[in-house]
Amino acid sequence: MKRELFYTEDGSASLRIPQWNEQYHSIHGALQEAQHVFIHHGLSPYHQRHKKSKIIVLEMGYGTGLNALLTALYATEFKVKIDYICLEAFPLEKKEWTALNYGQLLHCPSLFHSLHELSWEKQQQVTDYL
Repeated sequence: MKRELFYTEDGSASLRIPQWNEQYHSIHGALQEAQHVFIHHGLSPYHQRHKKSKIIVLEMGYGTGLNALLTALYATEFKVKIDYICLEAFPLEKKEWTALNYGQLLHCPSLFHSLHELSWEKQQQVTDYL
């Protein structure tokens, strides 16, 4: 599958699939969109409402790994254990995910790389909380 790198309006990178006329994130901002939708209107309200010390997240489509990265950062900041389970039909190749700039923008490039270098179909601890 051919994927093309592009930069969104907030300066964060994303990918598009020309044959499907689809992109992984909003053209207005990949990072902005993921923070707004996945964290601020998903994970954070759930965590604040239920006050659980452990949360299980199931994401249908790992995509660029941006949601996983933001979840790892959230888990560390709020000291909540998160089991992050994800399914992905079309994993990115290393040359694709290494071109994404989320680790640099969020000042955690090694964490971003670690998330992409994990083995599939095996439970692994990435951080103290993820």
